Amino acid sequence: MRLRPYFWAVALVPCLAGEAAASAYFHTKGIVNDTGAAANDLHVNLVHPATGETPIAPPFTSVSGTGTATLDFSGGTVANNAGAVVTWQSQLASDSIDLATPGNWTSNGSNTGSIHLEQLSAAVSDAGGGNVIVTLTNTGGPLAYQNLSFYTGADATFFHASTYLSGLSTGTRAALLVPASGTFSTGSTDIVTFTPSSSPNFYDGGSLDLASGPVGVAGIVPEPSSFVLALISGAMIGAYAWKQRRGGPKA
Repeated sequence: MRLRPYFWAVALVPCLAGEAAASAYFHTKGIVNDTGAAANDLHVNLVHPATGETPIAPPFTSVSGTGTATLDFSGGTVANNAGAVVTWQSQLASDSIDLATPGNWTSNGSNTGSIHLEQLSAAVSDAGGGNVIVTLTNTGGPLAYQNLSFYTGADATFFHASTYLSGLSTGTRAALLVPASGTFSTGSTDIVTFTPSSSPNFYDGGSLDLASGPVGVAGIVPEPSSFVLALISGAMIGAYAWKQRRGGPKA
């Protein structure tokens, strides 16, 4: 079976400081139509609402549901065993399609079958010394992959729904902790350790090939002023909560 591109990228500084502090994250998931019939609509359930730029899902040309956790794509046809590539924006790096109820394909309004996804997720943790480590967790069966790579400092002018994946190659390739091709066994695998970009002019991310289609998560650090404001606001809220617990004066 020919492996299709699978992309993943992570904004790391905002993740460690608090996901909601980031200005935005992009997510991409390729979905194969394995229903046995052609479909002209795709309905996707997200974990959190889509925000920011209008979601896209080539070959579909129309979408409704921006600002909600349910996206409905139309204006195209996906043959059996072909796929669509869904990209959306949100405020959380950990967002994904809902693995419990991912959605379904329809043809002229009739349900033709459910979406089926790999049980693969990504996490970022502090590796010390200003570095972070990216870990992939596979809760399903073995997953073959190829062409694994990771980049830091990609040019943020490419940070848009239709270009953020191709724009990763404008960054610097990072050293990997695993081979560029292989199989993810069930469990967790550390992929790469690196120093994240510290400017809103850059973003960090990687790519690999799986059989199911492209997937991505990419983030960019917020403008320094908005990031500092978010931290100050968080400190003020924390202080207020502490006063309430201690019985201090109410603001």
